[in-house]
Amino acid sequence: MLVRYVQLLQTDPKFRTLACTTVMVVPEASGLTEYVAAPLDGWQDYVAPLIPEGLTAPGLSVEASSGLLLTILQGFTVTARNRPEALPQADQLIAAAAAVVRGILP
Repeated sequence: MLVRYVQLLQTDPKFRTLACTTVMVVPEASGLTEYVAAPLDGWQDYVAPLIPEGLTAPGLSVEASSGLLLTILQGFTVTARNRPEALPQADQLIAAAAAVVRGILP
């Protein structure tokens, strides 16, 4: 999932625009502080069930792990907008994604 997400950020301008809008614009545009996280809640609700209970890094709950993955996805999204050359390139993308996942699900 992580590899595909970064690939889409790198290669699909419409996807990149949608992701950046969801992460950076919608929370600010709502003007309502209680809804700032709402656009991203759906992402976390999708990710959490994909994480097997008991397979997270020591001391991390499934909720904390899914929140961390969401933070990483947001970071990739902002990077795709502001510094796309800093994203892992195709020849290193799988290794980079594996390193991230190993840190969360050792």
